[in-house]
Amino acid sequence: MRRLSLTSERDRRNIILLLFTLPALVIYTAFFLLPIVGNAYLSLFDWNGGNTKMRFVGLDNFIRLLTDDKEFASALWHNAVYMVTVVLIQLTLALIFALILAKKLWGGNFFKTIFLLPVVLSNVTLALVWSYMFDPMNGFLNSLLQSTGLSFLTRNWLGDPGTALFSIAFVNSWQYVGYSMVIFIAGLLTIPESLYEAADIDGASRFRKFIHVTVPLLMPAIMMNVVLATTGSLKVFDLIYIITPPGGPVSSSTEVLGTLIYKIGFTYGEMGYASAVSLVLLIVIMIVGFVQIRLFRAKDIGY
Repeated sequence: MRRLSLTSERDRRNIILLLFTLPALVIYTAFFLLPIVGNAYLSLFDWNGGNTKMRFVGLDNFIRLLTDDKEFASALWHNAVYMVTVVLIQLTLALIFALILAKKLWGGNFFKTIFLLPVVLSNVTLALVWSYMFDPMNGFLNSLLQSTGLSFLTRNWLGDPGTALFSIAFVNSWQYVGYSMVIFIAGLLTIPESLYEAADIDGASRFRKFIHVTVPLLMPAIMMNVVLATTGSLKVFDLIYIITPPGGPVSSSTEVLGTLIYKIGFTYGEMGYASAVSLVLLIVIMIVGFVQIRLFRAKDIGY
């Protein structure tokens, strides 16, 4: 009787938990899972998106993009370059700011707020502001370089195929530096002070304490920031679309999978093929995220 009572109590608790999670499960299914299934279904057809005629082509769309689409290969490469640039700039700056602001400095909360402000701005606003900042004639960046004697570095940042993609990656990094910084600060505050005191007794320098105490114990925060920055940069669309619009002089050198999907679907009218490209992008993001999490978990350190 007691066992039956415990079992029914556990079942009742499970039912209550299921009822609480049901709304989130319904929303996730309706807005995430079903669109993915629908996209996978469309990727098997030749369809222009404007009529009801849909010709089943099986895996032809995937075979075409993997074997005979130079635009896809070029966009995938641009995505990889953009992702690495964003992760390096964003996380390096965020870690430096976090190490400074994690200490109880005068005005620390003010500067944390300032760094977080760009996160709440829309990408359209950011794109317009930075387009003026990068202006080759009257922009802030070239004016600053000229006034500091670095005129040889001035250039048309968004009009040069060699710098356009990196310039947009910098804007993306600048927007989310504050977001990554907050995650780093949260991680730094969980590191016990006693570990640094023990390192001081052993005569460790600041650099050795950073390498052997801070970095290993900050690994969960680093993992979260790397995964968020990577997935966010792989999904980039609006910043690139606004700053270097399609048909512009450097649009081909900044084209990533997000803008390519839009072009194939809405300019070329190949919705089935665009669905195939977007499904491949989803798979790439899942693989990159999974590999990163596995690598970082293998380095988990407890204390």
